[in-house]
Amino acid sequence: MTRHATTLALLSTALLSTALLAGCGDRGPSDADAETFEVEFASVPEWGPVVSLNGHEPAKAVRVEGGEAVVSVPSGEKGNRVAVDLKFGLTGDFSTEGAFRSLTLPEVREGYGSGVGLQLNRGTGQYTMLSLGRVRMPHPGMSKVPDVWKIVRREEKPDGSHHHEHVFFPTSAKSGRIKFVREGGVIRCLAAEGEDESFRELTVMEFGSEPVERVALSVDTGGSMDQPTAATLTHLSVTADSLPVGPPAEPRDTRFSPMTIALAIAAVAFAGAGVAVWRRRSNA
Repeated sequence: MTRHATTLALLSTALLSTALLAGCGDRGPSDADAETFEVEFASVPEWGPVVSLNGHEPAKAVRVEGGEAVVSVPSGEKGNRVAVDLKFGLTGDFSTEGAFRSLTLPEVREGYGSGVGLQLNRGTGQYTMLSLGRVRMPHPGMSKVPDVWKIVRREEKPDGSHHHEHVFFPTSAKSGRIKFVREGGVIRCLAAEGEDESFRELTVMEFGSEPVERVALSVDTGGSMDQPTAATLTHLSVTADSLPVGPPAEPRDTRFSPMTIALAIAAVAFAGAGVAVWRRRSNA
């Protein structure tokens, strides 16, 4: 190889290395690369692959107005509940958020509380369910006041039984947002009332780092046959470092990038080096 060809090859290698390092630097911290999936409530009739509507006669209980899901769960069969389910799991750290308005609650005389809630489910691990909701509880009952933010965690025991832990925080909100943030093996439970842009951290709970199999936002009568409950669901999203499903990929930029230019220079340089070697051998 001639000295000129060697210089070109070294230069192209240096440029290629610089482009690769620049590409890595653009990635930044994990939160900058996080992916978000948001439910489009306006497309309820077309749900299927990644979002489902479950519960008691959901087709009758839900109607779409202005891109929001108006859910009215009637009285009737015990345990009436309608949920918007995400049909994919979550691993690692993540956050999930639900929002609601126009919450209409009955006089609650029995059951576990009527209202709207965000729920996580897991098939394995010590803790298999965590829910956070704005509910009205039977009173007198488990909570000191009827209208509360309610957090429930289900723990599986070695003997196959399970235990439910309940935490309550008073609220009068008829609209708001509820949110889970998992970091490591713990989950932060947050809520925001009305139009408040800032969340209030209600509590932090251990929940393990095993994959979450189900995320759901639901309207629930609280297990009673005579407690019709209604709310308008306005938002449901999840954010994680890696999601098995997400929004359509953005169109690729076909303009020349530093990486493309570096690769082209490298190809030309190595081709030039090959020609130089061939000429040298031909003249020998």
